[in-house]
Amino acid sequence: MEVLRPLSKWKILGLQELQELASHPVSYWHVQRIVARFEKAKILKSFRDPWTSKKLVYLENLGRGIFGFDNVSNINTETLLHDSKVSEICRTLLSRKTFKEVLLEHELSKKLFFSGELSPDAILKGERNGKKFSMAVELELTRKSHERILAKGKHYLNSTLVDYALYLFCSEPLFLCYKKVFLEGLPEGWNNKIILMWNSSFISKELCHENGVGFFKKKKICFDELF
Repeated sequence: MEVLRPLSKWKILGLQELQELASHPVSYWHVQRIVARFEKAKILKSFRDPWTSKKLVYLENLGRGIFGFDNVSNINTETLLHDSKVSEICRTLLSRKTFKEVLLEHELSKKLFFSGELSPDAILKGERNGKKFSMAVELELTRKSHERILAKGKHYLNSTLVDYALYLFCSEPLFLCYKKVFLEGLPEGWNNKIILMWNSSFISKELCHENGVGFFKKKKICFDELF
């Protein structure tokens, strides 16, 4: 139970992350045995990250019921890679003193954020220069339609529930595409609340936030300047 419990928070994890997040010391070999046993019993399911070849696991319907992880929503197999990257990025951000808490999509109340396409991937809560803030996180691995991009951008601009919205991209062309759409379709000042940042390491074996390059308040910034 203690080895698998982190899945109720992070939803999708690698075996090494399960070992590191366990509430008591456990060997990697022991994690492998647990995962193999519960995969065979159809309580866990796994897949390979095509970019890193890392094995990732998540709870199947039976597993969520057995372990009582009611807060873990149904897994959408079409978004496995996206959701695993969101989980990974948010975990690494918590290692920075700026960030204090993260709520992933399955933890957010749909009463606070519109359901479906307008719901954020995560909410990060933090503090910088003595000021607390709440920030929506959007990881974009593929291009959405012009209409969907603008609809969500307008949603965040009109929302009083978040102070910022951070859009993350794995490539510069995708970053430039969203930047162009926002510049042409959103009102002046949108970039004071919506932050755009791209980083190729989001889909590499080693995630380095320091490599991030972004656009905020009409100027080019690096990740460390922000957080």
